[in-house]
Amino acid sequence: MSDFLAVAGVTSVLRWMLIDALAGSGLDTTLGATPHVTALPPDRIVVGDAEAPRLNLFMYHVGLNPAFRATDLPERDANGQRVASPPLALDLHFLLSAYGRNELDGEILLGWAMQILHENQLLTRGLVQNALLASRAAPGATSEIQAVGLTTLANQAELVKLSPQSLTTEDVYKLWTAFQARYRATAAYMASVVLIRRARTARGGLPVRTRNILVQPLDRPVIDDASPAFVAAGGVLTLQGRNFVGAATADTLVTFDDGAPVVPDLVQPRMLRVTVPATLHAGVRAVQAARHINFGAPTDPHGALLSDPATFMLIPAIVAPPVTATIGTTLTLTINPPVGRRQRAMLLIGGQSVEIEPRPLSAPDAQPTLDFPIPAGFAPVPAPGQPLRVRIDGAESVVTLDNTLIPPAFVPRIAVT
Repeated sequence: MSDFLAVAGVTSVLRWMLIDALAGSGLDTTLGATPHVTALPPDRIVVGDAEAPRLNLFMYHVGLNPAFRATDLPERDANGQRVASPPLALDLHFLLSAYGRNELDGEILLGWAMQILHENQLLTRGLVQNALLASRAAPGATSEIQAVGLTTLANQAELVKLSPQSLTTEDVYKLWTAFQARYRATAAYMASVVLIRRARTARGGLPVRTRNILVQPLDRPVIDDASPAFVAAGGVLTLQGRNFVGAATADTLVTFDDGAPVVPDLVQPRMLRVTVPATLHAGVRAVQAARHINFGAPTDPHGALLSDPATFMLIPAIVAPPVTATIGTTLTLTINPPVGRRQRAMLLIGGQSVEIEPRPLSAPDAQPTLDFPIPAGFAPVPAPGQPLRVRIDGAESVVTLDNTLIPPAFVPRIAVT
């Protein structure tokens, strides 16, 4: 691989290739002066009556090479450890422009330079190394040129290839407008590919002592139905489907909202029963069946086969509901499961409702009690009261018909005075 100086190294090699070809070309006689070869932005080149014969290479764009971007392993594994160092694969886009004070100077220089580049479309290792060394040793070489001459461009696995590019009139107009420079005869080229990678330590795999291969059909679990559709924390959820059992029933687990796996209460090939954990929040929740694969040696289970998620509604419950409330005061309710800080919460008494804002950032992530202010405009509810409910993220607590009351009524209920 190359180091970061390789980008400038390609420009330096192309520039030196043209400088070296000038010797014996006869261009100095044809043009009446020895042409210069530079690598400057076009807006820094002097044009007009003092314009000297010149060829200028300018790298105007850097693109990512799509072919080499996916040739290596991901840089890090699931634990965040570096296992590989993928190279930075770049395509360099150049403009070759010709300058001259006299008529036809630009055409002569550009035609000659394009011939030289056409004859050297593959930058061989020897050509690259010789050009870099010659640039470093040239009289008047700057500190930048001397540093670039030490780049490892010649050692990268892929040779740099030079190919001409076609630019439309609109492309040329936009480029030179962006340069804010006087337009001169121009040809476009792409140098591909430059592979840049820095030497960094990575985790290496240990030698393989034994091989343990297990072949199984890809029969991942499938959930066809989750019932009941509305269930409270601590309730039992029944999953109907298929492929729930693998080599052993102990390999089958259940996950809720991508959380820690839960051991089901009952495991059958087409049915699972699991107790809904109290750590979930009320609202629409997702459940998945997971079946681990045990290779036998080592006995640790390997990555599970997961079903697609099925959804159910986890409903809240009011613990020890009060029987009275007063207008202008705050009604505190204990709710199971605890309510998340960002969950929407609403109090419903009969046909009236009171919604509270999400809790502040200073509040706990989840809390078992909520305070509902009873506003002054709340209509009184005489004894024995009306049904009391809470709605958390769309999930509403249950009221039941108590036939022991005379007359029968829904409970819990509350009176508001």
